[in-house]
Amino acid sequence: MPNVPNDPAPLSLVDCDRLFSPLDSFSNVALAVSGGVDSVALLVLFNEWRHRTGWAGRAAVYTVDHGLRAGSAADADFVAKLCRDLGIKCRSLSWQPTLPLANVQQEARLARYRLFADAAVSDGAECIVLAHHRDDQVETFLDRLGRGSGVYGLAGMALDEPNGPEGLRLIRPFLMIPKSALDASMRKRSQAWREDPTNSSAVYKRNRLRKILELLSAEGVDAARILSTATHMRRTRQALDHFLVRFLTEHVHEHDAGPVKLERGAYTAQPEELRLRFLAHIITRVTGRPANPQLVKLQNLDACLKNNPVCQTTLAGCVFSIKADALFIWREMGRTPPAVLCPAAHEGVWDCRYSYTIAEGASGLGGKIAIGPYASSPANSSDLSWPHGWPKSAFASAPVVWTQGDDQLLSYPSAVLPVKAGSQVEGILLERLKSMCPSGSNHVDEEDEPA
Repeated sequence: MPNVPNDPAPLSLVDCDRLFSPLDSFSNVALAVSGGVDSVALLVLFNEWRHRTGWAGRAAVYTVDHGLRAGSAADADFVAKLCRDLGIKCRSLSWQPTLPLANVQQEARLARYRLFADAAVSDGAECIVLAHHRDDQVETFLDRLGRGSGVYGLAGMALDEPNGPEGLRLIRPFLMIPKSALDASMRKRSQAWREDPTNSSAVYKRNRLRKILELLSAEGVDAARILSTATHMRRTRQALDHFLVRFLTEHVHEHDAGPVKLERGAYTAQPEELRLRFLAHIITRVTGRPANPQLVKLQNLDACLKNNPVCQTTLAGCVFSIKADALFIWREMGRTPPAVLCPAAHEGVWDCRYSYTIAEGASGLGGKIAIGPYASSPANSSDLSWPHGWPKSAFASAPVVWTQGDDQLLSYPSAVLPVKAGSQVEGILLERLKSMCPSGSNHVDEEDEPA
């Protein structure tokens, strides 16, 4: 990203063209706008840029009425009116939390991304553009430093995050821009915005961190120094991911039905930091859901796997089992096992791990077939040919397809792809989602970025 001004001067047109140029590769984007000065600057400057450059893509604005404080509905109305004035489609998304919440900000953040993901699927949006700026990045670093985060947490947020929460691609054009420059840009245009009264409340950690930064700056630990350290951490993270990809390619075998195995010796031979990164990544891969386990829990798991020739334990929805000097990892059935799905559409996703496709003309819709875990299916283990060298228990959560009514199995854990030919229901395909390679977006930490 080219350098841009770090002083309170408004952003120039040249600056804005540089900041928004990564959006040239997209044809359909969504902007997250809350009504505060940061996100209003994102909307206004993006709108100017698209008209100035002739960007031909589609754009929509997503704003969330979280209902957590008085004025949130008025904020959403303000954003909707601004969008009407600018001629941009606006979707007001509503979150109705069940109170009380243990961590209000974190729950609001997660809910916001869930709402964004649903809206993005409906609109066909390729990415979500966020207004996080340099001050947010600094606060994130300090927050994670206080939590004892490692390399991945201290690397901070990314300008382009390909696999963010809910699988969203997140773009942050302002990440190296101070908030003062955004404020000055809006004042220059006499553009109004909404003030969030919580931004001055000492109840919220982000506000206390700003005060801490003022004290640190007096000792030379200013925003520039912190951002420089975060940049070093990102380079280290990229190097670790490079070696992790090599490790996954050379040592890890993933069965089509979901479980993973590797030699325990290959695992224990790796440096501790790489082992911890592998565990964080493989949890996400095996469960299909972004994982963010606490560092201390990963360290405890690593110690168990490294020091015990035979063991079985669980973490974040995964079973880790060592047998005969092999490490097996699979999706835990647990208290919330994978659901049994009766497809009502020709395509979709099962358990965040497999996509299914039912060909036009196939007779699988309307409750005629079911997709579910082996442990919840009518399968009889004596009828199956189990994969050699894998524990049977590793396939409890493997996908099985069967016909409703006569309970005829069409697909087995040992041969998931495709549904066997000659069945009553043909033209059904299951495919494992995503690749084994890390996206670089996961980190070992307790929290993501500011709300």
